Amino acid sequence: MQPSVSKFLKDNKTTINQKNFKELYNNAMKLKDTDLFGYIFEIAEAFYKIGIDPLKDGDPKYEMHAVPEQYLAYCNIVPKQLPETILEIGRGAFAATAGFSEFYLPQNLTVIGLHAFSHSDLKEIIIPKSVEVIDDKAFKACSKLEKVIIEGNPMIGKEVFAGCSRLKNILLKE
Repeated sequence: MQPSVSKFLKDNKTTINQKNFKELYNNAMKLKDTDLFGYIFEIAEAFYKIGIDPLKDGDPKYEMHAVPEQYLAYCNIVPKQLPETILEIGRGAFAATAGFSEFYLPQNLTVIGLHAFSHSDLKEIIIPKSVEVIDDKAFKACSKLEKVIIEGNPMIGKEVFAGCSRLKNILLKE
C-alpha cells in the first residue's frame, strides 16, 4: 500500500518547502508530464493541510508568478489571498472549490484564466486595475457570487459570469 501524499509531506515537513513545489511544477510543465501535472492540485492541498503555502516562502528565488492550472480545484482549501508576486491565475486553478469566505486578488495580477473560479463558492470579488484579461468562463456557474467590482478595463472573454444566478450587478470602476 502506497502512503498518501499528505502523509509523505507531513512526515517530511522539514525538507519539503515551496522550492520543491516550484521545481516539481516546472518539471511537470517542461516534460509535459500529464500524470505528474495531474497531481499538482493534490500536492498543493496537502501542503496547505500541513501549514505550508506553496505559493510563497519568503525567498524571492522560489516565488511563484502564476497559480498553476487546477491548483486547488475540487478541494475545500482556499487561501484568503494570493501573494503579490502572482501575475496570473491558471486555467481551472480554483474551479469547483468550496470554502471561499473572503478572497483577495493580488494588485499586480494581469490574467485570470479560463474557468479559473468556475463552479466555486466565491461570493464577492474585486478585480484589480492591473488585470488585462479575464478569460472565458472564468467565473461561470458561481451560484453564490453576488458582487463583482472591476476596477480597470480588462478584455473580458465569453460567458465569464454565465450561470451566476445571484449576481445582479457588476460595478465598473475605471
